[in-house]
Amino acid sequence: MTTRRDFVKLAGAGALAAWPLSQMQAGTQANSKVKPTFNIGIAGYSFLAYNNNIEKIIEVMKAVD
Repeated sequence: MTTRRDFVKLAGAGALAAWPLSQMQAGTQANSKVKPTFNIGIAGYSFLAYNNNIEKIIEVMKAVD
C-alpha cells in the first residue's frame, strides 16, 4: 500500500469478503433455540392498591407471567 487509494480499495475488498460470513453467522444464531436472558421485574409500588392482599398480588404476578 503506497497510497490512500490503495488502502481504501483493500479495506473495501476486505469488508466485502467478510460480509457473507457475518450473514451466515447471523442466520445460524437466529435458528438456534436460545433462552432469552432479559428478565422483567415488578416494583412493589405497583401493588399499593391491593392493600397487602398477598394472594391477589401473587395472582396478578402469575397472570402477567
